[in-house]
Amino acid sequence: MALRHLRIDYEADRLILPQYPFPLRKTRILRPEDIVENLTWISPALRITGGEFLCVAYDEKEALAQWCAEHDIASNRRYDAWSDLLDPFLDTEFSPEDRQRTLDRLAAAGLDVRTVAALRGRVEKPMINVTVWSWEWIYYGLHDVLRAMQPRIWPRRKGWLCFYDEAMAVAAKGCDKASTPPAPP
Repeated sequence: MALRHLRIDYEADRLILPQYPFPLRKTRILRPEDIVENLTWISPALRITGGEFLCVAYDEKEALAQWCAEHDIASNRRYDAWSDLLDPFLDTEFSPEDRQRTLDRLAAAGLDVRTVAALRGRVEKPMINVTVWSWEWIYYGLHDVLRAMQPRIWPRRKGWLCFYDEAMAVAAKGCDKASTPPAPP
């Protein structure tokens, strides 16, 4: 079942995300020229001009790919840095070799061990809270970390917007063609 806040209304000349929650709750309207590419991550995203990544419900994947093809927008599988950053919070055990391969992929995308540790430290508590309720063991990505970190009260708004910008920069590092490491097996 698609998450209502990530649903898309398709029109001939635009996409409408009527309840898009990030960074603030608002309707997003996108024309083909606003979209750089459709990222076919497990939890898909649209990379738009200006460097923002808009998360999309998994159930929208096929319809979105078709709409993008009709408008000559590339659908690409690129490295998903947030997936590797969030692996430790999945309800799964990873071998030391798996953990090292993850760090190697992150380093190839420009995220050194110190940066990885700092990012994971910032999101640890909210992501563990998500896992306690979901028992997710397969995948976390950009949408999951944004939902976990999104403030529930206004005083955290400035910090949230800073985190949002940082999350977009991390996603972009993973998509950088010059440093794209191979996708995990």
